[in-house]
Amino acid sequence: NDIYAKEEEIDALIARQNQINSGIEDYRSKLAISEKKIKEIEQKRNASSARLQSLQELQKTYEGYGAGVKEVLIARDKKQIKGVCGVIAEALKTEQKYETAIESALGRYLQCIVVESIEDARNAIKHLVEHKNGRATFISMDMISSLISNKDLDQIKRNFTGIIASALDVVEYEDAFSPVAKYLLGNTFITENLDVALDLMSSIQNLHNNNVNIQFVSLDGQVVTSDGIITGG
Repeated sequence: NDIYAKEEEIDALIARQNQINSGIEDYRSKLAISEKKIKEIEQKRNASSARLQSLQELQKTYEGYGAGVKEVLIARDKKQIKGVCGVIAEALKTEQKYETAIESALGRYLQCIVVESIEDARNAIKHLVEHKNGRATFISMDMISSLISNKDLDQIKRNFTGIIASALDVVEYEDAFSPVAKYLLGNTFITENLDVALDLMSSIQNLHNNNVNIQFVSLDGQVVTSDGIITGG
């Protein structure tokens, strides 16, 4: 009887041990699942953090631009839209002494976005509308043309004193942006000051019977256009 009782006790202990082992395995399995989920959450968090950091870096890179311009440039960098070549302010460069004049001549076009085609502009605007994040102005490379011929430019520079340079002569740009540069600055001349610009405009208008489309900009940024607009300050 004692032996039988001991055997039963041993069997009970073995059963208890098996039950404990089974519980341990169950806990190990649950722990492994939990660790896997924690790892997945950490990976997602790290990925989100990386995307946020990347976005913040892009935002910082395009600091100073309007919300719509910034949104389009970031969407381009993230390959969400195509055909965006860049912003005028980045595409056209000049030496320091002409910076004020060129910036004034370009005016509202400084933050214009250059695109390859009308369709690219259409898609970029759709992106802005969908994301409700600002507005932007686009210049389509397949639609622009020079405002004035090279022959007219040379004639004006040759026949009138007081012109320091044509704007095109003092800006640098990649060949791809040549049509844009000619479109925006092809009719622009730089003068020493506002008085010279006004005198030149008067002389040219009288000579051409007001039939010429040009603008003068002084080194300090005063602008005189052939349609009678004078901007300064």
